[in-house]
Amino acid sequence: MENILVIWEKLWSSPHVNLHIFFAFAIFNAHRFNLLKQTAFDEILKYVNNLALKHHLDEMMARMVILRREFELLMDNKENRTAELELLLL
Repeated sequence: MENILVIWEKLWSSPHVNLHIFFAFAIFNAHRFNLLKQTAFDEILKYVNNLALKHHLDEMMARMVILRREFELLMDNKENRTAELELLLL
């Protein structure tokens, strides 16, 4: 129960609007190899449901922060490259 409170506090107190998406992505990223082995939608759903309350919170939070930062860097690089291309095309 305490882990749920920590997650809620982190998600609601963060200035990042879509932090919940990165938390979900961190969970899927951590279990990606097992999820890719599943072939049917119901098998994937069953696997995800079985993950309930079995996460290491510190690992998922760290993974979430890393994934969010990687996304920000990717978007910054994309914007910089777009600006450079626009200058070259002028």
